Amino acid sequence: MKNTSVTLHSVPRLKPHMRLRLDKVRNVWSIQAPEKMFVLDAPSHAIASRCTGETTVERIVEELHSIFSGADRDTIAEDVISQLQDFVDKGVVEI
Repeated sequence: MKNTSVTLHSVPRLKPHMRLRLDKVRNVWSIQAPEKMFVLDAPSHAIASRCTGETTVERIVEELHSIFSGADRDTIAEDVISQLQDFVDKGVVEI
């Protein structure tokens, strides 16, 4: 397994077999893949929905900081990098 570290310059995207889905009955977002599913809370969905392969982590942090303007930018950056690293380690996202 490749040891990949997420940085502000990384460009994350969901792996090809991963799908971001809304369960309309439960009103819950998840990432689905063959034989596994990751239920997302609101912050995780805000991050995962931006993993398009076209946006850097730094830009994702800036977008979330503009939405959650009361939050500290450095704290948002730490949380985004931590969440993305978890996604990478679980094979959900590639950078």
